Amino acid sequence: MLNNEQSCINAVLDYDKAKKSKVTVEHWLKRYSALFGDVVVLEETFSVTQTQYPERTIEVILPKDEIKHLIYFKELYIDTM
Repeated sequence: MLNNEQSCINAVLDYDKAKKSKVTVEHWLKRYSALFGDVVVLEETFSVTQTQYPERTIEVILPKDEIKHLIYFKELYIDTM
């Protein structure tokens, strides 16, 4: 997911160009729907459970500054829908 950061930055830049026209914004939504599908599941904190030991759970916290573009793209896409 973190590899999508540059794609999210490009999508946001494209959105800035597209927001002048409703038709263009609809095209933007379609164009980046697959990227959104990858990013929509992204959360700053998530839990990982081992199959072998389901009672053991590890909480992973992603540094917010490292995923800020992904979060911004996700929020922008949701707001635009």
